[in-house]
Amino acid sequence: MATLVVVESPAKCRTIQRCLGGGYLVRASLGHLRDLPAARRGRKGAVALGLDPDAAWKATWEVPPDRRDVVTGLRRLAGRTAPVVLATDCDREGEAIAWHLRQLLGGAAGRFTRVTFSEITESAIRAAFQAPRRLDMGLVHAQLTRRFVDRLVGWRVSPALVRAVDQARSAGRVQSVAARLVVEREREIAAFRPVPYWEVAVTLETPGGPAVFPVADVGDAQSADAHRFADEAAAREAAAAIRAAGTARVVSVRSEPGVRRAHPPFTTSSLQQAASARLKLTVARTMELAQRLYEAGAITYMRTDAVALSAEAERGLRSQVAAAYGGEYVADPPNRFKAAGGAQEAHEAIRPTSFDPKGGPALDGDEARLYELVRRRALQGQMAPARIRKDCVEARAGGWRLALAGVAVLFPGFEAAWPPDREDPAVPLLDEGAELRVCDVAVAAKRTRAPKRFTQATLVRELDTRGIGRPSTYVQTIAVLLERGYVESRRRDLAATELGDRTVAWLMRHFGDLLDYSFTAQLERQLDEIAAGSREWRGVLDAFHRRLLEQVERASA
Repeated sequence: MATLVVVESPAKCRTIQRCLGGGYLVRASLGHLRDLPAARRGRKGAVALGLDPDAAWKATWEVPPDRRDVVTGLRRLAGRTAPVVLATDCDREGEAIAWHLRQLLGGAAGRFTRVTFSEITESAIRAAFQAPRRLDMGLVHAQLTRRFVDRLVGWRVSPALVRAVDQARSAGRVQSVAARLVVEREREIAAFRPVPYWEVAVTLETPGGPAVFPVADVGDAQSADAHRFADEAAAREAAAAIRAAGTARVVSVRSEPGVRRAHPPFTTSSLQQAASARLKLTVARTMELAQRLYEAGAITYMRTDAVALSAEAERGLRSQVAAAYGGEYVADPPNRFKAAGGAQEAHEAIRPTSFDPKGGPALDGDEARLYELVRRRALQGQMAPARIRKDCVEARAGGWRLALAGVAVLFPGFEAAWPPDREDPAVPLLDEGAELRVCDVAVAAKRTRAPKRFTQATLVRELDTRGIGRPSTYVQTIAVLLERGYVESRRRDLAATELGDRTVAWLMRHFGDLLDYSFTAQLERQLDEIAAGSREWRGVLDAFHRRLLEQVERASA
């Protein structure tokens, strides 16, 4: 009797079937196979919630029409006695899908085993099948709690919102908080009033050629920041005094050693941000490509908060660094990174599955570009720090302080694989007491700038920093905001619409704690505790539902 192995994506089936060989049938569930009922009205006009809070949160589950053939096919293959391996993804969502599969396929609980792997390679798959486990009900209950909370918000709050705000279509636990961030940034921009100021830049002749020194802040002897003159007359008076002096005398030359350390390998959030900044990819496109790379066996699982690596990966990367750059570029001791609080570290950071120094898989286009980004980020994580020298030269002219600061790179270290986004300014090597001729003095009129709108990447960073939602859900969150018309895309920026402003204003008035940033992050921490088995999931739902019903009643009065 063949063992049925159920994964989520059909793209994985062929590779896993080849690794397992005969005796196994590998089939795909195509994601979730059942869900709470879709919106429809019963005899009395009430929308079926699909949950019974008074019966220990008993749920009504339905198989959507487009999944019925999949369920029928899996049931036929599994029968009632065939062993079944639940090999869905290694996260909460995957654990919940495995639980639903067990419920749908039925039969004795003993015929089901659970395996997980974070990379689709033969060694990882065989290791997983040698160490099967039971379903982790902590992970299942955490996912069910999140799903039920989202259902309660959507089905209790949305009807009240739709009645109160013309054209509004829905509210959501993470969606509405993300909308609040965009709306409040838009309000900051609208309320902003630019303030004019002036800066003075002095070009001095140095032995290495002309160098531009700004007139620096006078109140901080250590600062090299340009001084902001509040009015043009004062700036021009300073410029005239410096011109009249004709020369500047170097009064201080400071140099101190420093290091810049490697970055952690990618998490879901940092991958989304880096792909936006360096490859100009949208968050949705990044995750689409990462999914393909994972299913092709090129990278490890792309939904992760972890920054840790396996011992095997660490050794492979260090060997690759030595081969590509030389032994002096290998970190000694190995770099180990710690994730931020609240991270779900069930598996590794995102990394290549192969450590062949001759190159990775045959890819092209955006897939190749994203793979190379992942490869370099993982590689630099096991490289030595960059050694730098911080230089600052201070001069005086016409009674004004001129200062120029910069960095000289003495040893590139990890930056050989991961260059910084911006080049460091160079500072000329000068001696104290040197007299430098003033070549030019320029007065520049400037204005303070309004805060920048969020891009998809910076919104992801803000949500992640505040602990709102999970990076794996951000693609859908942004898509809903755009589809609902609460936010619109202006080139790469996200701008709040008038509808978004009205919607957030109404929700803040009636459901302020639901949109409170700390409340949303606190719920995520509670979900983590449920997953770890340290908090009872029904208690979280009971408390949330009681509070929500009170707010809905007041909002509808």
